[in-house]
Amino acid sequence: MVGVLAPFFAYAQTGTAPKIRLTNPSSGLTLDGLVKMFVGLLNSLTGLFLTVAIIAFFWGLVRYIYYAGDVKGRKKGRDTIVWGLIGLFVVVALAGILEFLKGVLPL
Repeated sequence: MVGVLAPFFAYAQTGTAPKIRLTNPSSGLTLDGLVKMFVGLLNSLTGLFLTVAIIAFFWGLVRYIYYAGDVKGRKKGRDTIVWGLIGLFVVVALAGILEFLKGVLPL
């Protein structure tokens, strides 16, 4: 097992890791390129998810205020507010984790 990983340990000393090809060598698609593409996609979608979570939060707030006299309407509004806050937390946490990984990994 260690013998299989030995080239990677040797490249770790020099700081230049080999490109791992996923398909045939003529395609040019590497694991590094795939990871960069995935991180770029997540960065693009972060803004969209953040917008949806903020809209859900404010929609719940509007419902909560509009149905102030109705117990069921207030509960639906409160539930929407809670899910909007959970969504905001998840999106911001994932964005933070991505930024941390971009700082740690050479992407």
